[in-house]
Amino acid sequence: MAAQSHGIAGLPVYVRINGADTPWHDDDLQALNNTALAGIVLPKADEPDVVARLRKMLDRDIPVLPLIESARGMEARQALLSAEGVLCAIFGSLDYALDMGCVAEWQPLLPARMSLVQTSRSLGLPAPIDGVTTNVKDLTQTRTEAALARDHGFGGKLAIHPAQVEPILDAFRPGQEQVAWARRVLEAAGSGDAAVYIVDGAMVDAPVIKKARDILRRSK
Repeated sequence: MAAQSHGIAGLPVYVRINGADTPWHDDDLQALNNTALAGIVLPKADEPDVVARLRKMLDRDIPVLPLIESARGMEARQALLSAEGVLCAIFGSLDYALDMGCVAEWQPLLPARMSLVQTSRSLGLPAPIDGVTTNVKDLTQTRTEAALARDHGFGGKLAIHPAQVEPILDAFRPGQEQVAWARRVLEAAGSGDAAVYIVDGAMVDAPVIKKARDILRRSK
């Protein structure tokens, strides 16, 4: 198993194992028992008990990222994401669309996406990770869909080819104008005790200040 000797240093490693409903699930966990990992990606996640069983089999406090890719998993999202050890959700858009009998495009899957974002937020979890763009040659499409995910509250996006990594990072990385605006907001907020400020002709209050801080955090 290649994941046992991945040899990756200085970067977090998350391994996608086989689903709990497959005959290879337990073998995967046993093979990874002594492997250095940042977390486990659990596909076809639809039962909260599977998360607890997985962590028990690995016998260590390892983060789990449930890949929600079915109607059943979406219905169980509150319990799944509340399970101990869950780091954040991943939206398996292609399999979810297949299960729902709809096309894997943004508009039909928007309610599911926003449900994941809202549930993650309500539980205090990091923003979920969006699914893949299957066209590995059209990197403009990859960036466009990553920007859509960002604008709808997702914190990242899966890649299926190394060439997609930079367009995804570029979409989630704040631009220079955003960073400059955020600095102006925080400079104004730090200049006095007023509850409301005016920056670039627009009102700035606590939610806007929080947004500015988030932009600077993501820029790093």
